[in-house]
Amino acid sequence: MSRRPFCLLVCGLCAFSTLTCAKNAPPVSDPKALVLVAQSIAALTSGNIVTDVTLTANATWIAGSTNETGTAKLELSGSQLSRLDLYLKTASQSEIRNDSAGFPDGNRVDATGTWYEMAAHQCWTPAAWFSPLAWLQTASGIDAVVSYVGSETYNGASVDHLHAYRAISAQSDLASSLLQGLTSFDLYLDSNTHLPLAVGISAHPDDDAGTNIPAAIQFLNYQSVNGVQLPYRLQRFVQNSLYLDITVTSATINSGVSSSDFQLQAVPQ
Repeated sequence: MSRRPFCLLVCGLCAFSTLTCAKNAPPVSDPKALVLVAQSIAALTSGNIVTDVTLTANATWIAGSTNETGTAKLELSGSQLSRLDLYLKTASQSEIRNDSAGFPDGNRVDATGTWYEMAAHQCWTPAAWFSPLAWLQTASGIDAVVSYVGSETYNGASVDHLHAYRAISAQSDLASSLLQGLTSFDLYLDSNTHLPLAVGISAHPDDDAGTNIPAAIQFLNYQSVNGVQLPYRLQRFVQNSLYLDITVTSATINSGVSSSDFQLQAVPQ
């Protein structure tokens, strides 16, 4: 079965289960955690509405012995559309997420221009993983369960640690547990500014949704753009090793990003 029918099947089962199992009390978010999420959104946006963001950047991509530098372009539109284009010497690549059809979906494009479907279980995290606001919006969503873990220190900074996941019902406890794991993440908010400093997630091999690989995204060097705080440095780690290092050189907000930038291609199985 291809990934898109699989996603439709999962979402259909979840919707059916929600209707048939409404008698089960849903998990409840921690009020303190919700207050911190709201404070963080306010600190990021100052009340401004963000419809789209475009970032241009310098980038370093590290994979084993491969270490390549180049440029990057990152785009997001709303909460469902995102695109990352890396322009490197031999490892140029793109990652496109488009959840607008009602289920998580995505493509990858390699240096040869070949398109691939992203594995279904790779698409349950927020589409715009490089946007701290996207993670906060997910944590404040109607199906989110967020809890306060405690006050901690992260990279020398005092932070409030939150844990969040999406409570998506399914027809079996196993499926529900799998979806909870695929949507889980940890937020680390600066205790003073309330700005997100990092997100901790579990990555997974393309062929194994059950294997968890520790990963993290760090948000550094915040700068104000039209009243909105944007991190001008993004670092992605896998198993505590730096995988992608992005330094933003310019940023625009609410410029009207074209929906065609996020068009997916059907890939033969």
